[in-house]
Amino acid sequence: MDFHIFGDKIYATGDVVAGDSYKLQDLYARAAASGRSISGVVFRNSPGGSAIDGIEMAAFIRNNGLNTIFQGGCYSACATAFTGGVERGVAAFDLPSIQLYDKTTLGYHGGSIDGVPASDEIQQILYDFDVELFGPDADPEMLQRIHTAHFDIIESNGFLRYLDPNSNEVATIFCPTSNWLAGDEAGCSIYKAVDYYSDGIVTQGGYQSVEDILNIRSSVSGDLNPNYGDDLADVYGVLRVGQGGTWDLATDSLADITWVDGGRLNLQAGGKLNRNGLIAVGGGGVLNLDNGHLAADGGSVNILEGGALTGTGTIFGQAAVYGVLAPTDIELRSHTVDDRLSTFFITNVILAPGSVTAISVDPNSTKPALSVMDTELHFVLNLGLSVLDYRFNTHS
Repeated sequence: MDFHIFGDKIYATGDVVAGDSYKLQDLYARAAASGRSISGVVFRNSPGGSAIDGIEMAAFIRNNGLNTIFQGGCYSACATAFTGGVERGVAAFDLPSIQLYDKTTLGYHGGSIDGVPASDEIQQILYDFDVELFGPDADPEMLQRIHTAHFDIIESNGFLRYLDPNSNEVATIFCPTSNWLAGDEAGCSIYKAVDYYSDGIVTQGGYQSVEDILNIRSSVSGDLNPNYGDDLADVYGVLRVGQGGTWDLATDSLADITWVDGGRLNLQAGGKLNRNGLIAVGGGGVLNLDNGHLAADGGSVNILEGGALTGTGTIFGQAAVYGVLAPTDIELRSHTVDDRLSTFFITNVILAPGSVTAISVDPNSTKPALSVMDTELHFVLNLGLSVLDYRFNTHS
């Protein structure tokens, strides 16, 4: 996970990987040594990962009397870590809506090894730890639901999901397979009149506040998150360019989530965005390449419906276009990264069904609007009865 501090909270985002428990404990200890008081941990948009680290983070959080909050999606090992909170809350869903993280979701399930649900012996160990976290006064029916989530999953992406009861008529549902990811909930069990409040999963009423979101609604320039990477300084996790906002960027800038939500981000010469985090453009927003570099080798670029990617520049890494791609002179390039020279990243650009690619044709120019250089271009044609999936590998 990526960890940072803002105010009196530690924020954790992304996959739970081996060593994350140590990273959390180390950051907490160094914050305390510097005189910073930490009251809780906020988990944001995590698919889970290392069960051991989830357990260790939960134990550390509980043993140090910390509260927890989750925002967006928090699954598997993330949900375990969240459950370690002495008091547990939820933040309002105020994030870009992308697959897996399209609504407030807390997901519990049993452990898996190499993508296969683990043995009953292992599930019992994991379940017993959850029972210990919830305590002796836990609702027996809730514990039975948690038990089902451990022992009755058929596929590793089967989940007991708790959704926001303020925006979902069905707020608790168990799906033993991964079919729910494609919208198929035919084999799922619905728990009516049950939610994360009634089950005691979330113990704090209402929505809890998160402070590490910078909302941009005017004209600004430069790196707006200069402390990113400085463990003990206040760091923004989300940079949001809203309506009325224009951000001119001619240098590096990093954040867990860069969200162009109705505003405009001009990525100028010398500008690089975003290396590891999520980049999302929607709500009428425009990400305009003005000779800048859009890089997401460890993250992803999502041009959502209502968003547009335009201009002249270079794209490295993973990009999915659901809105508008309107290039003037954009190159898609593979690359290596300075601190990971042995790793070669192939750009993968998905033009999803319903997306629009708009190219202005100038009869007096032979300059290409879109160049694919050592890159994989992937697009899907939906012909009604069949779907054709094309991939092209090209070389300069």
